[in-house]
Amino acid sequence: MAERVTATITIPPADRPNKPDPHGGQPTKPLGQDVVAAAHYSFPSGTYVVQVPKDQIYRVPPAHNAQIAELHKNRHTQTSKRSGYCRCFLCIFLLLIIVLIVIGITVGISILTAKPKNPEFRLHRFTVRNSTGSLGYDYDIRMEAYDPDGKTGVVYNEGGVTSLHFKGSTQSEIARGKYPSVQQGEKDTHLVSTVLKGSSSQLPEQMKNSFKAEKKKKIHVSFVLNISVQVRMKFGFFKEEEKDIDVACNFTVDTLAQGTRVLSQSCQTTGHGQ
Repeated sequence: MAERVTATITIPPADRPNKPDPHGGQPTKPLGQDVVAAAHYSFPSGTYVVQVPKDQIYRVPPAHNAQIAELHKNRHTQTSKRSGYCRCFLCIFLLLIIVLIVIGITVGISILTAKPKNPEFRLHRFTVRNSTGSLGYDYDIRMEAYDPDGKTGVVYNEGGVTSLHFKGSTQSEIARGKYPSVQQGEKDTHLVSTVLKGSSSQLPEQMKNSFKAEKKKKIHVSFVLNISVQVRMKFGFFKEEEKDIDVACNFTVDTLAQGTRVLSQSCQTTGHGQ
């Protein structure tokens, strides 16, 4: 917008006489005369145009722009949350992978360095039968074999030998037989039955007396049962070991007559690696 302004400047008359200097100097001009003269020459009278800028009016954005901005804001917030969840899930997943790797390494080392325990035995039943008349006796023995650590499977190979010895002042073999080929799984208790053949011609007197003893006067007899067999031991997924084991069972029975009971026993297994 432009407005026309008429500026009028009044200048005092120039022919006004100067006042003489009372001290003899040059006459002085009236006060303000120079200023008025400068104004006269710097701002001549006339018409001036003053430019006044109009106020700028901005366009008001539509209402849906606010909704779009809010939508972008919500999307950014949701994206940030999803990114946080993904990072958290990734950290947990990596942690689980590390834990599984550590557990696998530990289990692998323990399997590679572990030594399986030898199977242990226990005498379950002992009976004597005179099946061949006066020529000899059959010793029916039932053993209980089990894995002490519950982690090893055992295969008893063929060729095992079982012998029965009378335990007195002198130890003498009275019967012999084979140890059967069986397979024993992990945590299994396996019952093994074998029959040993013996002669009656060289029986110790204590055994003969025990055969003839009455129920009220039972004669206890002590024996040693020896087992020698080759076994194949499996533990873990890949490890397998083959060795020879010797089993020595010292036991005592109340009588060799009918109704024999085992009074005490102690079995020990010794392994010999190949």
